[in-house]
Amino acid sequence: MRVAIGRVAGFREAQIMQRRLLFLSRNQTDGAEMVPLAFQNRGWEVDTASPTVEAITSLQRHSYDLVIMEVARPGSENMGLCGVIRQHSQVPLLLLVASVARGDVIEGLRRGADGYVVAPFDLRELVVRAEALVRRATGQVRHSV
Repeated sequence: MRVAIGRVAGFREAQIMQRRLLFLSRNQTDGAEMVPLAFQNRGWEVDTASPTVEAITSLQRHSYDLVIMEVARPGSENMGLCGVIRQHSQVPLLLLVASVARGDVIEGLRRGADGYVVAPFDLRELVVRAEALVRRATGQVRHSV
């Protein structure tokens, strides 16, 4: 959702662009259950779904600024989902990879992922990396406060 706020009580006009995240997770990596809350605390709207082909329906119904997909097991079917996501959308795709599935990073990047973070991870780093991906994808150079 994009919201514009006009002049209120003498304040200059400001525009707030709320970002939207699709988080594809089975909550199997360390800290995955905290990801939606971390993004919501930064003003993001967050939708969650299981990392299945049915998640593509969400991509077709809504406009997302970012997709984060949890990859918890080696050889996971999620690598194929990277390619399916890329067929339907050019949204930035960040993989949240369990350390045991780290070998899948190369395959995920080859199939269309734009970056990855290995669990266990620092939530602040995940959010900052995600925001950097979105800035680059939208052509923004400066960090917005």
